[in-house]
Amino acid sequence: MDRFADLTWDDIENWAGGKVVSQGRKYQQQGCVADLAVTADGGLIAWVDGSVRYAAKVVVDEEGLPDSVCTCPYGPGLQARGGRGARISAAGRK
Repeated sequence: MDRFADLTWDDIENWAGGKVVSQGRKYQQQGCVADLAVTADGGLIAWVDGSVRYAAKVVVDEEGLPDSVCTCPYGPGLQARGGRGARISAAGRK
């Protein structure tokens, strides 16, 4: 999780937007993010219990910016940049 150590809430908010980060913090506080683990490539992966249960993964790219992918029901446009990664990051910052 060293790649995530330098990320601040402001960094995550600039990347994902305030509404998404707010939802991510809510999910974190409610215990909706489970089985947080570090992947072989240094990313974070977890299950998220939102409106449906889905998997989410976030990585930090070469420039130090977060990127994410998920199996959430919101479609590729939102999952590529949306709060799925922010939610995992939030969970990792407990």
